[in-house]
Amino acid sequence: MRNVGDQGLLGLAVDPDWPSRPFLYTLASFDSTGQWGDGCPSPWPGYGVDGCVSGGRIDRLTIDPQGRMVGTPMTLVDDRWCMQFSSHHVGDLTFLSDGTLLASAGEGAAWWDADYGQKGGTGGAPPNATPANPCGDPPGGAGQRPGPSTGEGGAFRSQDLLTPGDPTGWNGALVRLDPDTGATPPDNPLVGRGVADDDALVAHGVRNPFRLAVRPGTDEVFVAEVGWTAFEEIDRTDATDDVVDNFGWPCREGPADQPAFQNLRSPVCAALAGGGAPSRPVDPWFSYFHGNTGRSISGLAFVPDGRYAGDLEGSLLFADFVQGSIWSAHVLDDGARHDHPPTPVAADITAVDLEAAPDGYVYAVDIARGALVRLVDRPSGPVARISTDRLDGPLPLTVRFDASASSSPSGEPLTIDWDLDGDGEFDDATGPQAMRTYTQAVNVDASVRVRTSSDPSVASVRLFPGNTPPVADLQVTGPERWSVGDQIGFTVLGSDREDGTVPVARRSWAVDLHHCADDTDCHVHPDFSGTGSAGFSFTTPEHEAPSFLVLRGSVRDSRGQQATVERRLDPATVRLYVDSFPVTAASVTVGGVTHRTPKGVELIRGSTVVVSTPYRQQPGLVPLTFESWSNGRPRAHEFTVTENTTLVASFSLR
Repeated sequence: MRNVGDQGLLGLAVDPDWPSRPFLYTLASFDSTGQWGDGCPSPWPGYGVDGCVSGGRIDRLTIDPQGRMVGTPMTLVDDRWCMQFSSHHVGDLTFLSDGTLLASAGEGAAWWDADYGQKGGTGGAPPNATPANPCGDPPGGAGQRPGPSTGEGGAFRSQDLLTPGDPTGWNGALVRLDPDTGATPPDNPLVGRGVADDDALVAHGVRNPFRLAVRPGTDEVFVAEVGWTAFEEIDRTDATDDVVDNFGWPCREGPADQPAFQNLRSPVCAALAGGGAPSRPVDPWFSYFHGNTGRSISGLAFVPDGRYAGDLEGSLLFADFVQGSIWSAHVLDDGARHDHPPTPVAADITAVDLEAAPDGYVYAVDIARGALVRLVDRPSGPVARISTDRLDGPLPLTVRFDASASSSPSGEPLTIDWDLDGDGEFDDATGPQAMRTYTQAVNVDASVRVRTSSDPSVASVRLFPGNTPPVADLQVTGPERWSVGDQIGFTVLGSDREDGTVPVARRSWAVDLHHCADDTDCHVHPDFSGTGSAGFSFTTPEHEAPSFLVLRGSVRDSRGQQATVERRLDPATVRLYVDSFPVTAASVTVGGVTHRTPKGVELIRGSTVVVSTPYRQQPGLVPLTFESWSNGRPRAHEFTVTENTTLVASFSLR
């Protein structure tokens, strides 16, 4: 299973007839080429440079009453997706009311640029090489770099249904399958209409349909579609009707045309605008513009009846990974959205999934905390909090404890009891503060229990009497400020007063990419991690600016106490100045962002981006028709920026 970027085990579903059908279904990414295994080698092909081609697999596992897998997983679907880069991969699994299985997947394209199949082929030698257009999309096939107006790869894979000259892949689509065989149900809308390789599709034209939610009592599927530079959207489709819905990516993003791809003048976008047969173009059920609202929709769930206030029951919750918030949107009886704006219901939760559970609660998978969080309507039970003045030190070790931050939302007084010796009995002290002296060099899990008339709440902390924490360090090789394609190496070092040098087996490391919308609004993409090795070497990726890398090394001593050190690595940046002649305020798109000239665009040095402008536009009173770029390149072209550069688009006034 792939373990790079956003890849891995991403979709999970339990058979709706559990336990009479004791099946668990998984949707995961894997190395479909057999070249690279779980990772993506550096310096080439590099997960964010040329990419390592991956596929997707749906397996059915049989689970016994004790929760253990028995036998061998049955593969239902294998290698129907071709994904070049480490995001926009396979997505979610869910069941429909008739017991059929629904799966989603992204288009597998570059997330930082207008990818039409031209990426790859910049370096490396077999087997560590990815050619241009490695999925073999028309025209030309693998190894052939298409032109901007002709390429059907990259993000255009989500519109494969509109390009009948090649086999239809499942990228950027929702597919409906038989959960016993992986075959296409005979009542899917495209069965018997043309070639069979598209029969599984029930919706397409999506970039990264990360999560799905089926409205209870219906087959209305709501899709959390992660946007690019402008909009996040929720799409809605009936997965069992006789129509295939087309949500428009990459020609459209949210409710509007996507300039970076429209400027390519692709016949795919023309076909979509002309009606999109054999699918039906539809607008998002809901979309929100990037800004204070959020930037990455990452979870969906319908609120069950019985556990929450009446105004929440039946509503659709959606989470945004970047902002760390969860909102509620009301759904009308006919599936339309209520015209009231969504209501915020939770904050500070970095959710990558929302699920309604059989107990009536909605749960969030919080990736930042590594926790499963239950969403409650109005918390009334007590909440325990514990703090200490120290965790470790020489014997005898006296520790002062404080539980005064514990709370009682109901307003009832708290009863506070302490287990200070770790024996599981809360019989060592009472009240908001406590103190204990430890005389033995053994770890102790001290706890506080707070009670009202509701269920008690417990908080714990691990103490290390007679111990000092280890010391972690990082040795980094590579440029002080990195460019795209540079090689960075680092080694995790660790020492401990009691143990000496920390063994390699107790060292771990991680590389995180911090992607910023501006200098204050950043979110984290975990990229690489490992345990039991001293370090790692990787090729720096393509990405939008401002962004930076954080290297993290951790070591554990023999008592289990951990120390972590971080090193921030900033990129070298350059500016691409775009201007226009003979008038200013013309529309020019760099990567995925459209600007009005004159404009200086910050890029990571060595970035390769598509620069484009519409063939015709009218920024003022006079219409403009494109004539030429100052570098002599076509109206839409790739451009690698290694130093401050100026590009001028010339127009005729007609």
